[in-house]
Amino acid sequence: MTISDLKSGENKVSFLSDGVKVQALVYIPKDYQEDKKRPAIVITRPGSGVKEQTAGIYAKKFCEQGFVTLAFDPKGFGESEGTSCWENPYSIIEDTKNAVSFICTLPQIDTEKVFNVGICMGAGYAGFATALDARIQAYGMITPDIGEYYDWREALGGAVNIRKNVIPMFSQARQHLFETGESTFFQMVPETEEDMKRPGIMESQIQARAYYLNQESGGMSPNWKNALNMSGIENLLGMTVFQVIDLLEGVPFFMATGTEAHGYKHAVRFYDEVNAPKEQLILDGVNHFDVYWKPEYVNPISEKITTFFNKIK
Repeated sequence: MTISDLKSGENKVSFLSDGVKVQALVYIPKDYQEDKKRPAIVITRPGSGVKEQTAGIYAKKFCEQGFVTLAFDPKGFGESEGTSCWENPYSIIEDTKNAVSFICTLPQIDTEKVFNVGICMGAGYAGFATALDARIQAYGMITPDIGEYYDWREALGGAVNIRKNVIPMFSQARQHLFETGESTFFQMVPETEEDMKRPGIMESQIQARAYYLNQESGGMSPNWKNALNMSGIENLLGMTVFQVIDLLEGVPFFMATGTEAHGYKHAVRFYDEVNAPKEQLILDGVNHFDVYWKPEYVNPISEKITTFFNKIK
């Protein structure tokens, strides 16, 4: 398929990101007309996620609002090539920017109206990518989990304990990969009651079971693996979108989150600190994973984000 072959509805495409073949889904509105270019949204998925899960759910909803949308599998995830389950934020930020490059080649879109929306950890990646990419005119964060730098220190017993007991595990995994070519993985979502009793299991991991191990939610995609590669994940301890908040000054921003989301505190802090035209939707009593898939939240969030983007000239 070439870019000129894209039709209304879902299209499976691929593009290169840093020389690695990345797989994506592009959605074209059903009422698309060749003489009318459309605005576009690139969706950056949650940590460990694939394009068929919540990123795809929102891609379809944004498309129903008249946008050309793209949801992609980062390098090493889903159907994309690359080191398996390599959750390196800087790599995924590059994938996001390369997804923007790809979507800007499509004849169906208005390249002056390209936007980026990130979900969960993808919200931080989307914000970071937007800060460094002038082609992105505005961005959205859905249930942002953007305080990794701070939250992990708290959840894992502070920086001293992380340096002494956590980082060595990541370093050993990297050394093992270098010497043997074999990756070391850890389970992101506890699958059994026994798993949930493991030391270091965070409350957010327990909540994740309701989405990822639920057939109705779409979280149990056959392309998703309940695993993250321990080599390279140490970058999550040092990356935060707050590092580039000054570069987001003046860039229009929309945030949607629930008051019971585990990232709520830092999401609100980011919203308050960023100096830009902005709007937010705060859902009282709603948790992080509710907005991944439940129509009563997905529908108003997608409508408000697209309305916000449509106001940008």
